Amino acid sequence: MLKILLMNEWNKLRKSKFFYLSLLIGIIFSSIQVYNNFSLMKLIESSSVNKIHPRGFSLMLCIQWMGGDSGTFISEVFFLVIPFLAALPMGMSYCREKTNGFMNQMVFRSGTAKYIAAKGLMSFLAGMIAIAVPLIFNLMINAMFIPNVKDNVMFQMSSVMQGSFFSRLYYTNPTIYLFCGVLLISAWGGVWAFMAFTASMIITNAVVVVIFPIIFAFASNYILIYINEIFGITNYEVSPIMLMYPASGNPNPLWLEAAYIIVMMAVMILICIKYGVMNENI
Repeated sequence: MLKILLMNEWNKLRKSKFFYLSLLIGIIFSSIQVYNNFSLMKLIESSSVNKIHPRGFSLMLCIQWMGGDSGTFISEVFFLVIPFLAALPMGMSYCREKTNGFMNQMVFRSGTAKYIAAKGLMSFLAGMIAIAVPLIFNLMINAMFIPNVKDNVMFQMSSVMQGSFFSRLYYTNPTIYLFCGVLLISAWGGVWAFMAFTASMIITNAVVVVIFPIIFAFASNYILIYINEIFGITNYEVSPIMLMYPASGNPNPLWLEAAYIIVMMAVMILICIKYGVMNENI
């Protein structure tokens, strides 16, 4: 029965205009970032300084694709709106089904646990897809004119420090590092989408549900950074927004990324279980 429910949710996703709207917005961000890189490359090629510099100012795919580009306005804005783009495809679905009575029919046929599980799994998957597609598009187009070469610590071309997310791969196998970067950012997209689904268990307004993840991201960003600066708790990255970057300002090792995602998902799953049971009793 769970497989049938998942297929139904997948069909709903494929027909959702909000899913394609999210993809469109993400691809627009990706395209602008690619255009900026192409313009930068042309500027570098025509630079007289580049001709006499011992290494030149060559671009590197690992730090110029949108997932590794933390220094341009368009990339920063993209990362700030990731929670919204991830929540948009499926964020309104549960609220609408509660309102129009469809949820009651599905719960009667399949049971609350399976219905919520299918809804939550597809929400997570939809969030991942909504973020992965623009990232892969951006990576593929950038790879057409930016070389995927290994960096050298002696040149200090990037801010990927020892102990950061797969820093060893960055210097030894940039292709796998890029794949891991796409996977990391997409996983965060799934987390934000699942957060919207969790919020819909409590909040009845569909619009508020969709924007809840981005509100949470901004609020937690400022609160956690402020607390850490006052008490000096850790040198690791604490902001969920910055943790979405494969290479952030502070160290973000794999265990920290995994711990953040696991803890957030565990809390949200517990909330879903609690309110799912409450809805069943109602």
